[in-house]
Amino acid sequence: MRSKEHKTIKNVGYVLLKWKAEFANRVMFPIKYSTFWSLWRQVQTALGMREHIKVYSIRVGAGSRLHGVFEPAFWNYILGNTTTVYEKSYIPDENAPIYPTAEDYNNIKSRKDITALRREVEEMKAKLRLEADITALRKLAVTVRRRKYFAEADRLRSLGVPTVSLWASAGSKRTTSRYSRSVPDAVHIGRLMQESEQQDEEFETEYFESFTAFLHNIHSRGASVSADDLDGPKNNKPECLLCGLSCAHRSSLTRHVGRAHEKNFARPFHCPECSRQRLKPVLITGKSHWSNHVAKQHSKANVPNFPSEILRDKGPVRRA
Repeated sequence: MRSKEHKTIKNVGYVLLKWKAEFANRVMFPIKYSTFWSLWRQVQTALGMREHIKVYSIRVGAGSRLHGVFEPAFWNYILGNTTTVYEKSYIPDENAPIYPTAEDYNNIKSRKDITALRREVEEMKAKLRLEADITALRKLAVTVRRRKYFAEADRLRSLGVPTVSLWASAGSKRTTSRYSRSVPDAVHIGRLMQESEQQDEEFETEYFESFTAFLHNIHSRGASVSADDLDGPKNNKPECLLCGLSCAHRSSLTRHVGRAHEKNFARPFHCPECSRQRLKPVLITGKSHWSNHVAKQHSKANVPNFPSEILRDKGPVRRA
């Protein structure tokens, strides 16, 4: 209350508490009504109240302060109630129960819904333990395989023998995750975003269908997705073997390679598709080498259609 709102009360002794101006309209401590009501109910429970009452009803509780101070007749005179009404409505009973008994606990535990939930919890715990054990065993298996791999690789390198023979046993495919259904759509979205030549109605429909499926963690075609599908969609459209982009036709593939991968041919590089297929490494020295190699080793459908004058018959250089 503001100090200016205080009025002098005659014949009453009190201490006037003056508020600083900056605290006149400030809330002392903010609290949500739900939190306040929860605390207020707990206070009433601890005080032995028969029923939980609203805050404004506390005015009625002022009558309970007469208990033990005056005689019952005087209580009735002040409050205008009978002794029975006073004892029922104004006097709290500290002996009222506050905590559930052991019998209450047993009855609660024996409920069918609680029993069913307990079984679900135990099954969930068992499943989590199983997944944790499987994950730990997988990591241990990889650790053992890596230890053997490096030991054998070091032995072969010390003898001057290539380690290509170890690649097949190294294991390269990851296990499918819970997001594996949406991964193909995520890859497809990336390819569509890079395919700038096909901005038509069909392109927009395919793009938004894939994007929606990705957000819902489902496959846009409704079919199951295997681990091999994660490498990209299997179709007859030409594909850039440098980045995996699926193009509408060979002309768009040629434009894409010329725009996006011109820098790749500035210096020799190893064929990424051979690495993915675990074939013998091939060193590409130019566009003609790349086109000839793709046509002979992978697929003619994926060969960029460069001008014929730059496609001289130079085979790819294989590393010894």
